[in-house]
Amino acid sequence: MKKDFDSQNLLENAEISLFDEALNLIDKTITDKNGYFEFTDLENQTYIVMETKAPEGYKLGNNEEKIVFSENCDNDIFLVFFNKKLDEEVPKDKHYSISGYKIDNETKETLSGAEISLFDENNVLLETYVTENDGFFHFIINKLGTYIVEETGSPLGYLLGENRVEVVITKENDHVSLLFKNERMIEPMLPGGKEPNDPDQKKPIISELPKDPEIEEPIPKIEETAVPSKPKTPHTAVKENYFHILVFDSFIIECCNTLKF
Repeated sequence: MKKDFDSQNLLENAEISLFDEALNLIDKTITDKNGYFEFTDLENQTYIVMETKAPEGYKLGNNEEKIVFSENCDNDIFLVFFNKKLDEEVPKDKHYSISGYKIDNETKETLSGAEISLFDENNVLLETYVTENDGFFHFIINKLGTYIVEETGSPLGYLLGENRVEVVITKENDHVSLLFKNERMIEPMLPGGKEPNDPDQKKPIISELPKDPEIEEPIPKIEETAVPSKPKTPHTAVKENYFHILVFDSFIIECCNTLKF
């Protein structure tokens, strides 16, 4: 009997050949729609049953069995041969792809600097793409099958998250679009409710008293005390020609010409 390895479906049109021990061809047959094949009227000797042509779309594989008939063995032997499907290559004029965008979860703005990686079904890295200002990423697929798209590096200031998606590329599902979102990192608040990057939040200025190179301890700060000034009393002096001069502590602040006083 002939079956599909993955689905266990019965396969027709497989060529099964019968050889003797020296690999001389004795007979061959084609499996029917039920995957069935049969060889009859066999003698007591050694035979080799081999699949010599796989069904369309399947790999030939290593389907070969050695059978020995003797007087003491069962005259009916049941065999099951399995086949795996061929890997479907994408035609040169056909473009299959996986693409998507990287955005902020809240603002919906596109994000640059995100590293998006493409893996095959065995988790082998195939390609890596880094988003630009438009947040777009794009992969060209060369073979139909199962792929994994994962964000392996988040944009600056964002959490990585769990952006990992399994994608199956088929003839019907030839273009797949994805949307990956990121949460912004939460920054601690400064006293007064200011954010670290707030331009209005000034850094405190720390000053030190001058130090004497010969003294280890800092010079204590001398507090200035306002001393009330003495009341200034004008002094009067009279000189010839009737000039009247008002003097305040050696500073002349007013001079006036008078006739008499």
